[in-house]
Amino acid sequence: MSSSNICEHCASSLPRPTLADDASPGELRTALAGVKLQISMYKNLLAALDKVEEDLESRLAAVVYPISKLPFEITSSIFTHCLPNEGHVVPSSSDAPLSLSHVCHQWREIALATSTLWTSLHVDANTVVPGLLETWFPRAKERPLSLIVGGLYRSHLNYVSSNMGRFRDLNIRLDYTDETLHSSNNGAFSMLSHLASVQATEEGIWNCLQNRPPLREFQILSSNLLYISLDYHSPRSTLTHLEISAHISNAMFLKLLYHFPTLSHIKCHPDIQPASVLDVDQDIAETFPNLLSLGLPSTCAALRLLKLPNLTSLELRQLAYSARLDVTAFLLRSKCRISCLRVSLVGFDENENCGETAELLSLFPSVSSLEIVGLEDPTAFISCLSPHNLIPEVTELVVNYALNPHPSSPVKEDAAACDTFLSCI
Repeated sequence: MSSSNICEHCASSLPRPTLADDASPGELRTALAGVKLQISMYKNLLAALDKVEEDLESRLAAVVYPISKLPFEITSSIFTHCLPNEGHVVPSSSDAPLSLSHVCHQWREIALATSTLWTSLHVDANTVVPGLLETWFPRAKERPLSLIVGGLYRSHLNYVSSNMGRFRDLNIRLDYTDETLHSSNNGAFSMLSHLASVQATEEGIWNCLQNRPPLREFQILSSNLLYISLDYHSPRSTLTHLEISAHISNAMFLKLLYHFPTLSHIKCHPDIQPASVLDVDQDIAETFPNLLSLGLPSTCAALRLLKLPNLTSLELRQLAYSARLDVTAFLLRSKCRISCLRVSLVGFDENENCGETAELLSLFPSVSSLEIVGLEDPTAFISCLSPHNLIPEVTELVVNYALNPHPSSPVKEDAAACDTFLSCI
């Protein structure tokens, strides 16, 4: 007699002879012969399956997928569209371009040969990889480079210093006291069109600007630079965007406009030093026809000295009712049509200041994009404006408010007020 077991791997029936303990030698030999026969059969089956497996793998390896038939130029172009939208790459094995180079040998060759994949890099404070810039940027070949450095690392500064002529976009700390990036020592930033710094000193800024790089955008976003006095000796004709977070005097503000005649966008914050007596002639309003966008505190005394006929975008911080006369005079003098307005209101209160707020916003009837910042209670603001058709052309409204407002002014869910206001605009 015999019984069978079910194989747990393939579910095949495996016969197993059942013999009595006192089986004769002949019975044992017969059972052994049967087992050997089964072993031989399964060996032959495994050999056949191995052959089928080898054949299938060979045929599969010979398959040419359509994507593999794409010309190098097309695959390379597809790869460039995998980069982050903002253009600055944070090195990560899960994101392009590194992820593309880990798929297969062919893709790695294409990725390494596509110079546009390696032109930008964002190195934050947590990304400290020795030799990263020296490995990454040479793959860009001769293309202009873009770099954001979130910390102060000597190796990064040394690389930038040695390759000044290749950078087009640079966001780096300029608060050092040495002359690592002194352009006169290592060649000017001959291609630099955008320079930003979150930490800066005047000395560090001048080390970068001494040889007059062809900047189009310049941002001084330093939190440790409380006051800055930039003394330019000759006009610069390439700069179109300027943003300064440090305090500057009213006279320096006007001087910047003179020395950068091609400026179309300027933003100075958090404040421009107020002055009771300006060190410029208050009776002459200067005209700057190229300026399209302006960001200033509403109480800035220099606002009285500007005439901007082509201004379309205006940001007024700390807009208070007391500034309405200066703002009105500026708008009448400039005869500009403001389509984009961003304001932070000072002292807004639902009960006391609704009329004043409405009067301030009524100064800008042509605004199509309105952003209000710094509110504690957005529904109170909307309720305040809902009866008024103050801004008839608005198509975009953004209201930024604190997530944790003051207990005395809780955020109210007032859908009716919102609907009423939206119906007015």
